[in-house]
Amino acid sequence: MNKKITSFVASLAILVSTAATAAPASAIAAAPLPESFDISTNLETYNFFPKIFNQGRQGSCTACATTYYQFTYEVRRAMFKNDNYADLNFFYSPAYMYNLINFGQNNGSCILNAYASLKNHGALNLDQFGYDSYYDQISKNDKPAIRYINNWEFNNLRNDEKNFYEPICGQYRRKGVYIVPNEYNALSDTERESYIPVYRNINDASPLRYYYVVNSYRINPQKTNPKDIISALKWRLKGESDLNCYNQNSIEDIKLEINEIKKRICEKKVVVTSGVFSYDNDDCEDINMKSAVNYDVNNKVTNNKRDNVFFYNFSPNPYTDKEAFSSVGSHAFTIVGYDDNIACDINNDGYIQDSEKGAFKIANSWGTYWGNEGFAWIMYDALYPTSQAGCVIPNVTRPYTDSEGKKKEYTIERCHAFSHRGYYTIDVEEKPVTLVSEVELITNNTYAIVNDNINSPTYAICNRDYNEDKGRYELINDPAVFSGSLFNDITEDCNDIIVNDKHLKYGNHNTYNIKLKNIDQYDSHFSVKAVRIKDSLGNTVAEKIMDENDFYSEYDNGNRRTYFEESLAVDFPKGDMNYDHKLDRNDSEKINEYFNILYNRYSDNNQKKTINDKFSSFQIELLDANDDGVVDINDYQELNNMINS
Repeated sequence: MNKKITSFVASLAILVSTAATAAPASAIAAAPLPESFDISTNLETYNFFPKIFNQGRQGSCTACATTYYQFTYEVRRAMFKNDNYADLNFFYSPAYMYNLINFGQNNGSCILNAYASLKNHGALNLDQFGYDSYYDQISKNDKPAIRYINNWEFNNLRNDEKNFYEPICGQYRRKGVYIVPNEYNALSDTERESYIPVYRNINDASPLRYYYVVNSYRINPQKTNPKDIISALKWRLKGESDLNCYNQNSIEDIKLEINEIKKRICEKKVVVTSGVFSYDNDDCEDINMKSAVNYDVNNKVTNNKRDNVFFYNFSPNPYTDKEAFSSVGSHAFTIVGYDDNIACDINNDGYIQDSEKGAFKIANSWGTYWGNEGFAWIMYDALYPTSQAGCVIPNVTRPYTDSEGKKKEYTIERCHAFSHRGYYTIDVEEKPVTLVSEVELITNNTYAIVNDNINSPTYAICNRDYNEDKGRYELINDPAVFSGSLFNDITEDCNDIIVNDKHLKYGNHNTYNIKLKNIDQYDSHFSVKAVRIKDSLGNTVAEKIMDENDFYSEYDNGNRRTYFEESLAVDFPKGDMNYDHKLDRNDSEKINEYFNILYNRYSDNNQKKTINDKFSSFQIELLDANDDGVVDINDYQELNNMINS
């Protein structure tokens, strides 16, 4: 597993949203908090919380925590609140989010970048954008290799993972390009770097084939249906809220911090956080992991429970050994519960003191074989600068490799269990989508191109660094060539009007400015092939295709430009269902279909779903012939009169 994950979050916790939480903290503070609350098991919430995920060999913990766990949970809750019969059988894809915010590298990513993307674009679900836990390789003698898998292994994959495999001779192998050993041997050394050997099983001596490696953590590794991207805009993040930052060296402040996290859990909000994460069963269980215990009325330990409890967290000192600290990396995870009665004999004296009681429950993304079936308890005591139970861990050294490839050791020190100090909850909202812009482009670095119509940036909140040699801020990324389309919701650019005291947004009779910006103007460039405006179902409403002479380039007479803007007009007669700028009998079939659905005997839910599946918001707007804000029989009669006149 890749455990060197998210970074930069500590210095970025200053971004605090004004979004309100589900219930005011003061309302809960007025009454004592319950002794325990667990979102993953509570009868009112457990159906909304996703099952444990395994990020595998991708460094996607931030995407798992923010998108798979937190966003899925909040959207499910909101959908159920709106409709008790809503289909909640979906999981938002961490692969989709990770590819947007990892800047082309299989390393860490930033929580705030994930939130910015969820705010602007929402997310695709796993059925639309599958996750490849085994994107890279399985080790064979410390060398990159992959192997065929058997029926049992295939059947234990998630449905979205099965799409990456194909049957072959009674087994399964990764889909992709394969060459035989003779072809591989004929390649140059540079060409061979793109291939890894494939074995029938892990004990084979010679490879059967060589597989061309496609890094699925790179941008857009799968063909994504534009309609899916547009549908993802329906549910988005409304805002994120960070707990107050506390002094991690103050015992009183840590007590406040623990209480604030518990309040959010009681408000039924899962909490995303991150930190230097040393909770590893394989390497650290002798240092920081024990079993929870039972105890009698005299607080004497009676026996161990099954649950794993982490009572200590460690890292190299970031001030005295920055490179060693960087080599440890960080991890993002989700706090889902707490229990004041979880106990651990931290100081090994056979008795349980008050300081040895209480723990937070976290959901990790290392699969169900880790911890307590994917969860773990983190003792409150692990948050303090020194153990309140009097536990002192002797110095322990760990090996690491420095930037020059030299083998070194570092000494671990006690650190805050959630060391990056950011604790984020989110609110989500259902957004009406009328019109969406599309820019079809080619770029040598898709991570550098952002839509300038968006108020908050989609990327790069955490991925800029100052280059002292060049005297400028630069994007930290591994550039990814991209040829495709970028989409953006422009519904809010529609005109506001008041009809019968109703506040409406109308998309017709408007001119829309579509903008792109290159945030890495020194090394990245792009060219635009076409711009379009689409409705909520993906139908093209307006477009401009650049011909060979009008093909947009950021080079203009030798001068470099880093900004693109194009205007498209949207102006249709009422009832123009096919967007051909005229109302005629070609529109009649679609008009009749809408009103047949509207006045047939459907249940409210089925009628709404049927209409939304067949008609875009913009088409429904065009059916409002008399502009009174309601589509009814009066509009039908008027449209028919207009067609027949």
